[in-house]
Amino acid sequence: MEQHLSSITPLLVTVAENYGQTTVYPACKRSRVFAEIAGTKSLTEATRNAIKKLGYVFTVAKPTIEL
Repeated sequence: MEQHLSSITPLLVTVAENYGQTTVYPACKRSRVFAEIAGTKSLTEATRNAIKKLGYVFTVAKPTIEL
């Protein structure tokens, strides 16, 4: 069953570099629930691939900078 583009739910995440490794952290309620299900604080590549199979897409949150 294919989903239409209008029904795809984006998951908000943030990306950080930790000791040369890219780490993806959940930044919305749904993405946090997926991390909770996976038993991790970040979303591993394997977890992200499984989530994508469910039809979700990831959107990286833009950092806010106060000047």
